[in-house]
Amino acid sequence: MTKCEMKSKDLGREELLNWGRELLTPVDIKEKDGKLYVRSLSGKERAAYLSDLKKAQDALEKDGNFEPLMHSVVTMIILAACDSKGNALFTEADRDAIDCWPADVQDKVANAAVKKNGIDADAVEDGEKN
Repeated sequence: MTKCEMKSKDLGREELLNWGRELLTPVDIKEKDGKLYVRSLSGKERAAYLSDLKKAQDALEKDGNFEPLMHSVVTMIILAACDSKGNALFTEADRDAIDCWPADVQDKVANAAVKKNGIDADAVEDGEKN
């Protein structure tokens, strides 16, 4: 084996089932002098988010209603925000409290999560096809 070749290892069940826990992105919350983390979504979570986002975009196009779009922002925060060990910080029961966060903080956390999960216009379009 040459210096540039990497030796791969066999992956175990636990390692595969807990995949992504170590892949966290910190988000500084200066307003609270601290940070939280965002994690990669599972395929199921990503599909649910993209479905929620598509409904929001349709509502915006149909009648200019931004409320479903803000709902999807909070959905992303609930799905992706976690502690330093990858444990979820929020549940659906926290939605009303997160709705009361300053908009710039919501945007900061949600945008970090969207970037972390590679969600862009192409992902939404792909979600529509599935």
